[in-house]
Amino acid sequence: VLEVVSISAILAVIAVVLSQSGLSAAPLDPQGGVTASGIALGMVLAILGFVGFESAASLGAEARDPQRMVPRAVLGSAAFAGLLYLLSAYTQLVGFDGDTQALSTSASALNTLAVAAGVSTLGYVVDAGAALSFFACVTASLNAAGRTVFAMGRHDLVGRRLGDAHARHRTPHVALYALTAVAGAVPIALTLSGLTGLEVLAYAGTVGTFGYMLAYLLVSLASPAFLRRSGQRWVLTALVGVVAASGMAYVFYRSVWPRPAAPYDVLPYVFLALLVPAVARYALVRRRAARAVSPLHVPQPVPVGDRA
Repeated sequence: VLEVVSISAILAVIAVVLSQSGLSAAPLDPQGGVTASGIALGMVLAILGFVGFESAASLGAEARDPQRMVPRAVLGSAAFAGLLYLLSAYTQLVGFDGDTQALSTSASALNTLAVAAGVSTLGYVVDAGAALSFFACVTASLNAAGRTVFAMGRHDLVGRRLGDAHARHRTPHVALYALTAVAGAVPIALTLSGLTGLEVLAYAGTVGTFGYMLAYLLVSLASPAFLRRSGQRWVLTALVGVVAASGMAYVFYRSVWPRPAAPYDVLPYVFLALLVPAVARYALVRRRAARAVSPLHVPQPVPVGDRA
């Protein structure tokens, strides 16, 4: 419901802007200033707009018909978000008349366009919708991450307490509480350090997106092998996986070379600093007890009293 309200406001602004500005092919033919490194850096934040499209997969163990509903939700989310993303990007380029500098420095581009189009009231609705959307996104992300951390807790990859489920609601409440605390502490700390809201989103989002990209890259490489072992068709998946993995690898490479402007030049190493201890922990647990990481199986939440 929150996202429907937000998207409806965005579509209303898009309709007004395009009705006044008219259609133009200019955004499809960028002139000057387009570099491979710039596109790669932009792709990191662009991917941030799509991350979470696969969140329905984290609820596969709890779904009534996961084989049908999870793929439908994942593909539908990616398709709808992609169309909305392209339409919004096109409208903003048309509305700003190709002034990419003004567009890149605008904290709320659609709000700015709404004011310029004489429908400032819609701008306030878009702002309210954005706030609702962020809340919905955080809630959805915690919902998906909570299930992932719960499974990791059950496998002793993280603290076992995180693998507990609520006795009544059968939800991974401990993992959700822990993740909520972190999700709140990071932006609060960054804001108190003097960063603007847009900078907090860009910096934290970039580091987080690196994590998603690595996961997508690994899944792209692992999926064909999994399908082949399970006797399913895998050739097309392998071709798509190679393309997807190559794209992720290229963005990673362009994120460090040529060296981007500060502080984006530091963010890949911040992600690396978070990744190294995580990989070390995984290696330690796997070496200590191979059965602690049972592959390809996510158990359903079980009440604490039933864990035995």
